[in-house]
Amino acid sequence: MPLSSSYRQLFVAGQWQRTASLALALFLIMFSFYFVTSWAPALLVQSGFSEKDGAAGGMLLNLGGMLGALLMGLGADRFGCRRLLPGFLLFNAVLMTLMVPATHFSWLAVIMGLGSGLLLYGAIAGVFTLAPQGFETAIRTRGVGFVLATGRIGAILSPAAAGLLLDHQRSVQSLFTVYGVSQILAALLIWRGGKSA
Repeated sequence: MPLSSSYRQLFVAGQWQRTASLALALFLIMFSFYFVTSWAPALLVQSGFSEKDGAAGGMLLNLGGMLGALLMGLGADRFGCRRLLPGFLLFNAVLMTLMVPATHFSWLAVIMGLGSGLLLYGAIAGVFTLAPQGFETAIRTRGVGFVLATGRIGAILSPAAAGLLLDHQRSVQSLFTVYGVSQILAALLIWRGGKSA
């Protein structure tokens, strides 16, 4: 199959919704993930934490992430990844919206950091699991590649978008809210993509 023809197969009737939902969902998840990992420690310091505490917050995100990937794997076997993934995303949207108020209580900030890392890493693992299932064998390699490339674009744009919002005097809370909303949109895309599968 010619290269251009195989990519067109990703967007034919009956396939394009699955392609678009997986690609855009991973874009939004990576968009949020790289905001949290790139900016959360600095924003915690800006909210009153010490630099040491901000760095510790970044480590907690990664620790939570290891648990999240494990939980997604175990949960997907029992409940199905397409069911579990929107729950991870919606719960993370709530945590991100509450992240800034939580910084007034160090113990709560620790829980929020662990939880957000757990849910974000778990969501990424979930999309990596779903992506191959969204494409027929003949187009699977290019389909998964397209989804992963779109996610990488979200990762690249995320820190720049956060910096632009801060340059326009947006509050720390508004940043976390914007990125939280991105997780709601990702959950809707996964749910809608499942309906069309």
